[in-house]
Amino acid sequence: HLLTDALQSNRSVALVFGPERTGLENEDLAYCTHRVFLPANPVYPSLNLAQAMMVCAFGLRQALLEHPAQATANADVSELADPAAVAAMLDHWQAGLEAIGYLDPKNPKKLMPRLQALFARSRLRKKEIDLLRGIAKQMLLRK
Repeated sequence: HLLTDALQSNRSVALVFGPERTGLENEDLAYCTHRVFLPANPVYPSLNLAQAMMVCAFGLRQALLEHPAQATANADVSELADPAAVAAMLDHWQAGLEAIGYLDPKNPKKLMPRLQALFARSRLRKKEIDLLRGIAKQMLLRK
């Protein structure tokens, strides 16, 4: 469903794979908007990297065949914030949260990755980024 939406709106789709032995780190996963779960045989519940890539590529190919990419009339998708804007907003929020004493600047490792993952899944719009940056600005002004 999500892939179909992306294809119909001519948006890029990226598949991210980690090292075969360990998979993606939590820091990397925090940047991902969606995750794929590939069920495997319970007797041997693991796929190697090449197998996982082939299953995902097959799924992409099937989606392309079933739903040829076409521009959509849905302007909503074109208003999504780009990853750089989300990252800049997160930096702004980190500074704001530190300013109001909510975030320990020496130990941001728990909260910031959680916020990063939350915002990545949220598919924020440009206007929402502006709203969140406005809140961060107010946090900084109150210090």
